[in-house]
Amino acid sequence: MYKQFFASSDLLLWPVIGFGIFFTVFLAVLFRVLVWRRSRDQWHDLAVMPLESDEITVPSDAKERI
Repeated sequence: MYKQFFASSDLLLWPVIGFGIFFTVFLAVLFRVLVWRRSRDQWHDLAVMPLESDEITVPSDAKERI
């Protein structure tokens, strides 16, 4: 039943086109991340960004308990 439907369907080109677009965008993002990545210092700065803050954050519900 499915074989007959897919054999006679003209719409099977659209999933292939969609997959091609997805795969192309995926490869472009992968290339951007792996090849055009930032310098090691910039990666390190991004990795420790939340820890560089000197402020002490207190959850909102903890303020009410104080």
